[in-house]
This record gives sequence, C-alpha cells and structure tokens, in this order.
Amino acid sequence: MGPELHLVYSDTCGPCQMFKPVWEKLCNEYSRQIAMKKTEVNSYEGSPIAKAASASGVSVPAVPTILYVDKEGNVSKVPDRSPEAIASFIKIRTPGEVIPTNSVFSGGGRRSRRLRRPRHRSRRHRGRRH
Repeated sequence: MGPELHLVYSDTCGPCQMFKPVWEKLCNEYSRQIAMKKTEVNSYEGSPIAKAASASGVSVPAVPTILYVDKEGNVSKVPDRSPEAIASFIKIRTPGEVIPTNSVFSGGGRRSRRLRRPRHRSRRHRGRRH
C-alpha cells in the first residue's frame, strides 16, 4: 500500500458532488506520482483503507474526506480540500517525483474586486449637515 490518496465520498452528498470535478482533475494531473483511489462511504467500513486508517488512529467523521497512505501504510488526513492545497500536499509527500509545472490549477487565484463607486448622500441630506 502507498503512497496513495483515497477520497471517501457519498453519491448522495452535495459537497462530494461539487468536489467530483476537482478530484477528476487531480487524478488526471497526479496519477503518475501517486495512486488516486475513491471509496464510497457505504463500502468504506471493513475495507483495507478503513483498517489502515483505524490502525493509524484516523477516523472519517464526514465526507468528502481525503486520506493519504504513505509507503509504510500509515494513514493521515489531507487537511484542506482546495486544489492548490492538495497539489502542494502531493508535492511535499512525493519528493523526487517529477510534478508537471503546467498545472491545471495554476494561475487564477482570487479575483480582484471590482471598484465600487463612492456612496453619495441622498438628495434630501445634501445641503444639511448635523
């Protein structure tokens, strides 16, 4: 076992469905560096990843949850589900591997806010000051 990323999800979970395209992009980008697997929450109990997680003291209280399994079989949770954080996590956990620089997640970031026009007093209050 390992190194692997496991997505524990549910088909009826809204956040899981929203995360699905992100997971697919991650699989396309990083499947050469690390094994990318999915486990439906109903089949999680009793699965090899559940046993390894339990042995490492890791629980899955909610879905979606991403678990990392190292080469020794130790399991830990990936703390953040943002694409950038997961990509960074993979880069840190798979040293020496060639990670593509033309990441599908590069660029973008926060969009700049549109400048707002200053608020003016209403006509009723224009001439008067209190």
